[in-house]
Amino acid sequence: MPPNTDRDGPPSGTGAALNADIIAAVMGAKAIGAPTTDASDAWSWARRPAMALAKAVGSQLVLGDVSTRSPWTTPYGSGGVGADRRSPYSDGTTLVTKEELTLLGRDYLLDQLREAEVEGVETGVWLADRPGVLALDRLLELFDIDALVVPPFDHPGLGERLTGDTIRAVRARMSGKTLLVAREDGSVTIDKGVG
Repeated sequence: MPPNTDRDGPPSGTGAALNADIIAAVMGAKAIGAPTTDASDAWSWARRPAMALAKAVGSQLVLGDVSTRSPWTTPYGSGGVGADRRSPYSDGTTLVTKEELTLLGRDYLLDQLREAEVEGVETGVWLADRPGVLALDRLLELFDIDALVVPPFDHPGLGERLTGDTIRAVRARMSGKTLLVAREDGSVTIDKGVG
């Protein structure tokens, strides 16, 4: 897919206008990752700007559904808890098919995939199986993601600080990849590694 140019304007429907610096920072990226949820919390802020960015530079989008993260259970139909299940269930190391999302009752993710399809963005979904920013670490470990769009984690509460859900913890896992921060209003900035 060819990248959008400035004269094309922002992708329609995504609600995010991206400046030239943001687009330049990820130009050439094969895949952009972002967390998503079934809620309207801070973890959901990154999805639409990441979709707009993927469309602008012609990359794939990989969404990590962090609403499924848990230290005790798996969101998958197979694995340690549901080991008797076979295809079409995956084991958490690959993107999840639409068929599996349907069987798991993840309609909100199917809606998000349809939204991306309308925008012309090739998108896959992975179900997080670890809590907090460890879910982002696992996303980066499993998939060849060149840039990650995350919520700001500006003012972590006591729980987030104790579990390490801070922007510093995300930075530590990036290994030279581009880290972008999405705000509630859809604006995106390049993380400068301070704070």
